[in-house]
Amino acid sequence: MQVNLVYFRRDGERRDFQMDKSVCVLGRRQDCDLQIPLMGISRQHCELSVKGAKIFVKDLGSSNGTFVNGKRVQQSQELAPGDRLQVGLVLFTVQVDGKPSEVAPPSREDSVLRPAAAGAAAAENEVDVELEPDDEDAFAQLVMGDDDEEDEPIARPQESDKKKKK
Repeated sequence: MQVNLVYFRRDGERRDFQMDKSVCVLGRRQDCDLQIPLMGISRQHCELSVKGAKIFVKDLGSSNGTFVNGKRVQQSQELAPGDRLQVGLVLFTVQVDGKPSEVAPPSREDSVLRPAAAGAAAAENEVDVELEPDDEDAFAQLVMGDDDEEDEPIARPQESDKKKKK
């Protein structure tokens, strides 16, 4: 079974992430199978697993939640082709064995994340935050190799290191 998570950038460019293991962890940590380095993503946010001919998602106790088609994942939940998987602030479309064959960029209504009070959102089992343009650019550059802007180094030499080299 071939499972892809399809992501569309704000400019409409499509990026596919192939799940190449039977269990994949998505999160902010570097050792995650799909690293999403955004503050709205927990260190280990959710887990995708293939069991037989089925694929499941399980939230790993994330702060901002994992959603399938707008509903918060409370326990392991089966995914179907075309489902919208929202991991914190990032929205993917699930593609299984090439289905659906056509994947359209999500509409604004597909996201459950909208600005609102955290207390009310928690009561409704929904998180209300919108992905800011700068966050999306950071995700595109760090995770997906966006070449629109000049790459910033991830680590810069300490001031003392610069002096030593001179």
